[in-house]
Amino acid sequence: MSFAEFLLRVLTRPRNLVLFLGVLFTTAEVQVAYKPLFDPDIWWVAAAGRRMLATGRVPTENIFSFVEPTHPWIMHEWLLGPAYAWGLDRIGPCVFVAATIALLAIDMALVVAATLGRARHASAGLIMAFAALAGFGSRFLSVRPTHVALVFPIAMTLVAFAPRFGRASIALAVLIEVLWTNVHGSFPLGVALVLLAALDRPDGRRRRIATAGLCAAATCINPYGLALHRFVWNYLRGGDGIYREIHHNIVEFGTVYTAWGRTFGVRDLAAMGVAITLAVLAARWPPYRLRALFCLALLVLAMLQVRHEELAGILTCILLLPYVDECAQSLFWAKPETPGWRRRAAVAALAPACAVAIGLFAVETARRAPDDWIESGPALRRAIDRVPDGANLYAPFHVAGLVIAESYSRGVRVFFDPRNDCYSVSAFRDFNVFDNPDSTSAKIRDRLAVSGTNAVLVDDTPPLASFLDRENGWRMVTRSGKWLVYRREL
Repeated sequence: MSFAEFLLRVLTRPRNLVLFLGVLFTTAEVQVAYKPLFDPDIWWVAAAGRRMLATGRVPTENIFSFVEPTHPWIMHEWLLGPAYAWGLDRIGPCVFVAATIALLAIDMALVVAATLGRARHASAGLIMAFAALAGFGSRFLSVRPTHVALVFPIAMTLVAFAPRFGRASIALAVLIEVLWTNVHGSFPLGVALVLLAALDRPDGRRRRIATAGLCAAATCINPYGLALHRFVWNYLRGGDGIYREIHHNIVEFGTVYTAWGRTFGVRDLAAMGVAITLAVLAARWPPYRLRALFCLALLVLAMLQVRHEELAGILTCILLLPYVDECAQSLFWAKPETPGWRRRAAVAALAPACAVAIGLFAVETARRAPDDWIESGPALRRAIDRVPDGANLYAPFHVAGLVIAESYSRGVRVFFDPRNDCYSVSAFRDFNVFDNPDSTSAKIRDRLAVSGTNAVLVDDTPPLASFLDRENGWRMVTRSGKWLVYRREL
């Protein structure tokens, strides 16, 4: 036996793969338990949830901005709002860490069920589970709505491609689609997955096609009706208006080239390269061609908009499992499995990771103050507290969501925030003036005056902080760490 053969046998031995998978899971859970809350979206979702609980209605206008308070807003993540609000108000910021730990465990369990649970060859299933999570699992590390929504395509794939597709499968597919529609705008993919399963599997084809129709109808069960579908189409196309500005200026909507070094790096390129190679190879085999072409379409879309990278990669690892299974027969050294081995393997990979995460979270909860869970911590919270009541506040993009959650009840309104799509093109461009190092003092002065901005929360980096330090009519209210609050003098 050559060294290469020996190494391949060691690396593909099921017990070793279970160990690798367990280490990967544990590392991810530990990262979640320790890492501060960095995502800006969770805060405005919670703030919107408070309004929903108070009024009993979903948002239809941009209520958090003083620039365009009545601009139309379709909150396609509305179903998460009340839960986020309840958790933040009753438990505190650490609730988002606890929710991420739980979500990560659910995601990992679904991926294992879709790979190890469906594979004929245990090594093939374990390898694809490892590839899905190591290469494309970064979005499992927060409860941003985009990340939460990854649960639904994995679950829909499990249901749609199940060997048996009965009435319970139909009901479950429709339920997944209804929830998906009200949690994130990626819901049309659910209908496409059921149709793909119908074309790919001859057994139960009529039932699957009928289910695809029911799922399509179920997408109308949302507070915004068909307006939600137009919203999703505009986001995907990005052809005009605010959607065009988002596609051109928000990094995650950019291509692999424009996002390089920011949200897309060497690891992402390697993972995408493996996924594309796998899909190209699978497309050469007629039994797997349809799945492979579908995966290639998703991967190409991900190359054009990197925000779809994780979704495309995970679905590729799951959908092309049968092809890898076929290849495994000639590459791996299969041994008969004892009854229940896969179930024990899944528990061995998942249970220690969850136990470690829960233990670390309990320790960190006892050790940290509520503000310590937030990125920039108490310094940022103290600065926000010093913003005058009722202020028309400029706040940086990445902290505007937290400002909304903390200060909306005091009458503070922001210039712009990470929701993006509930603003006009002119508001988007005006906001970018403040963060552009090429902006002149005259341009910054004009935008502050025309917009009616009377307070500014900013860190101590140029250009805005430098401008306000020397600008007549503005004075610093407080400094908290690197955070500065300025107020326009009457």
